[in-house]
Parts: sequence; structure tokens; C-alpha cells
Amino acid sequence: METKKRPLRTLSVLLTVALLFGVFACLPVGAEETLTEGDFTYTVENGEATVTGYNGDGGDVTIPSTLGGFPVTVIGADAFYMCRDITSITIPESVTSIGDYAFWFCTGLTSITIPASVTSIGFDVFGDSGLTSVTILEGVKTIGDWMFMHCAELTSITIPKSVTSIGEKAFSYCTGLASIYIPNSVTSIGYEAFYYCSSLTNIIVQEGNTNYEYVNKCLIEKASGTLLRGCNDSVIPDGVKVIGDGAFSYSDGLTSITVPESVTSIGDEAFDSCTGLTSIYIPSSVTSIGQYAFRNCHDLTIYCEAAKQPEGWNDDWLELVGENVVVHWGAEMPKPTTPATLGDPSGDGKVNANDYMMLKRHVLHTFKLTADQLAVVDINKDGSVNATDYMLLKRAVLGTYKLPTE
Repeated sequence: METKKRPLRTLSVLLTVALLFGVFACLPVGAEETLTEGDFTYTVENGEATVTGYNGDGGDVTIPSTLGGFPVTVIGADAFYMCRDITSITIPESVTSIGDYAFWFCTGLTSITIPASVTSIGFDVFGDSGLTSVTILEGVKTIGDWMFMHCAELTSITIPKSVTSIGEKAFSYCTGLASIYIPNSVTSIGYEAFYYCSSLTNIIVQEGNTNYEYVNKCLIEKASGTLLRGCNDSVIPDGVKVIGDGAFSYSDGLTSITVPESVTSIGDEAFDSCTGLTSIYIPSSVTSIGQYAFRNCHDLTIYCEAAKQPEGWNDDWLELVGENVVVHWGAEMPKPTTPATLGDPSGDGKVNANDYMMLKRHVLHTFKLTADQLAVVDINKDGSVNATDYMLLKRAVLGTYKLPTE
């Protein structure tokens, strides 16, 4: 009888092993247990804790530097996703990485400080939050893609000197953003980083930045001559080659603008929703215009020097515009404004940082002033425009020198 039972017993053992193997095979390799301490959930890997969630009541939240005795080094993806009751977050200096969407749609979140220890920042980390104040400490190297997208209440931000790159759409749709400081450490600004920043009127680029400059209220990438962002009272400087995608988007206070002859290309949606724009002059040097360049412009007259639409212009360049938009082909371009005020090569009637930056570019041979402009920047009246005039004009703007009366 025993010899008859052994095959059944063996079969039972084999089935048990197979079932156990099947169960364990369904478990994810390297799966981590989710733990809880206080208001936080977390996982532990290689002796370091990652915050994965928050279950508290909101208000002022301080993320602990340790959980379960392990140092907190990562704020995981979606960790505080849609935690609308949080008003402020304190991140410990132990954190080196913040994951994708970590604080997305935290609409009650108004202030945050990003410590110097953070070296990795994910995608859309603070998107659609209620941030009004952001402090980024020296040491942070990157402003991530979509990092502050749709933070409509954010009005100003200072980027520390450690930052080298600003990601794609990093500040797009920050409609309340009025000013931003860009240090000379920044070597890369991503696609449409300031798209739909309709209130942005003051971009301060640290002197000595070899990659970017701010001239005539225009943020320009030097190497390519691309105008990245303009505003309501910008004057496009001669020397700009490309008006970038979305460069003037939603500048609804912009009423008239003349494109200089140095420009060859106007990007997609360049003047999208410039609802107050009534006239623009486009010279024949422009051989390319992207799609929807004037979308949502309603009462605009476009004066084109070309006799007819150039072949390089996108077929949809004039799509989605208002009924009152008119194009005049073969139009005469306006003559450049003759500066009349000493120290005012831009001709806007004001002597400010834009003027001495124009002069600096001329002295460095990265920009050429016209004869009329040269006449008003020969500050010491010695018949030569050089670094001495630049220094005198800069001192005048800073209030340490008084321009001579003519």
C-alpha cells in the first residue's frame, strides 16, 4: 500500500512547489515595503529613505531628515500630489533628489525653500501650485522641465549662481511673474521657458554672462541671435536673427513693433494672443515664419516689405486670427528712429541699463550701432566711441556720474 501512496505524495509536493514558485514569480523583483512614520509613508533602499506619501492635515509641513532611523534623501514622484491643504514645505538638507510631480497641484502651497543639497529635480515638480515665494539656495544646479508651470501667483524669483540650466517650459504660464534674475552661470535656457509670462517686464541678466543678454527689454541668446522673450514695451534690437517660438506670446500690452532687417526667421506662435497689437512691420529679410505666428490677434495690420508671401513661410502662419487682421504686401518699412538724447541709443527717451548694454555690445564688436546712435554715446565728446564712454554711461545709470548737458 505504501508503494502506491508515494507517487501521490510526490505529486503533492511538486504541486506545492509549483504554486509557491508561481506566487513569488508574480511579485515584482526588488519590491520595497511601504512603511509609515507619523504623517509620512516611505520606502528604504540601500540604507536611505524615500518619502512616498503624506497623510497629514496640511498647514506648515516639515519633512523629517530621517524616517525609521534612515536618512531621507529622496522625495519620490507624486509624494505630495494634490495635497491642497499644505501651505508651506520645509525640505531637509539630507534630500538630494525630488521626483516628478512631487508637489503638483498643491494649490494651497505658497512658499518653499529648495536646499543646496538638491542635485536632481524631476518633471513638473511644482506645477499648478499656489506658490508666491520660492527660495532656491546656492548649490542647486538645475531648474527642471515644467518646474513652475502654471504657478500663476509667483511674482519674482532669483536664480542662484550655481544653476547652469533652466528647463523647457520651466516658467510657462506663470502669468504673475514680473521679474527674474539670471546669473552668468546659466548656459542653457530650454524651449519656451517663459511662454505666456504675460507680466514679465524685467529680466536681469548678470553682467558677464557669455550666453545671454537683455537688451531693449529682450532676452537674447548671443550665439544664435535668438530673441527668447520680449514684453509689452520691447524694441527688437538690430542684430537679432531669430524671433523664437512664443517669444512675445500673450504680451497683450504690446501695440506696435518693427522687425529689424537682421531677422530672418519668426517662430511658431511668436506673437500668439498679443491682443493689443495693431501694427507690425516685417522686412523682406524674413524668409521663414512659423505656424500660428499671430494667433488670437484681432485688430492687426501686417506690413510686409515682400511683394508676396515668401515660399518659406508656413501655410498656417496667418491661421486662427481675427476678422480684422489685414496684410499689406510691398509695404515701405519705417525709418529707424533717430536718437536725440545723450546716452540714449535705444531712442526711447530714457537713459537706462538697456542703453549702456547696447554700447557695451558695440565696444565688444557683437553689435553695430548706427551713425545716429554713435553720436549720442560719445559721452566724453572726444570723437571716438570706446570703453571709456561705456564706463561713463554705466556710471550715469548707476547715479555716480552726471551726463554733460548738450
